[in-house]
Amino acid sequence: MRVLSLFDGISCGMLALERAGIPVESYDAFEIDKYAVTVSTNNFPEIKHHGNVFNSDFTKFKGYDLLLGGSPCTYWSIAKKDREITSDGMGFQLFMQYVRALRESECRYFLYENNQSIHQNIKDEISKYLGVEPIMINSALVSAQNRKRCYWTNIPNVTQPDDLGIMLADVLESGVSWQDKSYCMTASYDGAVLYNTLERKQRTMVAVPVGAAQRGRYIDDNMTEQHIEVRNDGKLYQAAVNIFGKSYEYTAKYRAFVKEMKAKEKEDKKRDKLLSVSGASSRDSNGSGDAYAADRSTVSDSENTLPCGNGA
Repeated sequence: MRVLSLFDGISCGMLALERAGIPVESYDAFEIDKYAVTVSTNNFPEIKHHGNVFNSDFTKFKGYDLLLGGSPCTYWSIAKKDREITSDGMGFQLFMQYVRALRESECRYFLYENNQSIHQNIKDEISKYLGVEPIMINSALVSAQNRKRCYWTNIPNVTQPDDLGIMLADVLESGVSWQDKSYCMTASYDGAVLYNTLERKQRTMVAVPVGAAQRGRYIDDNMTEQHIEVRNDGKLYQAAVNIFGKSYEYTAKYRAFVKEMKAKEKEDKKRDKLLSVSGASSRDSNGSGDAYAADRSTVSDSENTLPCGNGA
């Protein structure tokens, strides 16, 4: 099989074909991230790298069997503030390079992937250009990570994979997790904090129970040095499970409370707005607001003043 892969990343397409037992005659990749290319080259030195998709003539790949690709979701994802929701931004320009590659190469089969969270407008446009509807598959079925993705393909008989029941605990070499599945990994973990996991549902963290003690160690026959020694502590393991389990439970309750309070605040604002509009309408029907207030004041004064007469 001859494969053309756009936005290739670390060449997971090649890995998938290898694991599926499909022989690959040639694999041509387009990727501009130097770190991804380094990983790909190290794992699959036979892959030919071509660089930027905008500068390529895809007709030289005419007759290839399979076109792979998933243009960057950076511009479309709900994780991005002010994300693109129409087909006139950079995100769609990148996608159209995939369409151009498909038209110029005339690959027999294609497989395009992108984030489930992208706006329906974008999904509809992708379906229009590729001529097929997306199939949503959650990678949680075959891995330890929740990752909903949409796939557009003309490969026949695609079905949902079986749930392999793989949990995060199954793939950890050490540590304790309070979740069954991992959240997404981000491009950088620099400065990651527990908040990322509990509130933003990203950068999944695990706890490694350890015990620490200060000990004196001989450096010769007469002298010692003090060292802080850390080691895995089996006694802390269950404690960590309990602590993080409760943390997750309390955080879930907190999120529910905040959601309830925000809903109540929204309803209060809506009610105040309606009352404000109603009050304005009432004033309009009785003249200007100031005149209406003055009239009410006059009536009130006359009603509350006792009449003065003989004997009063």
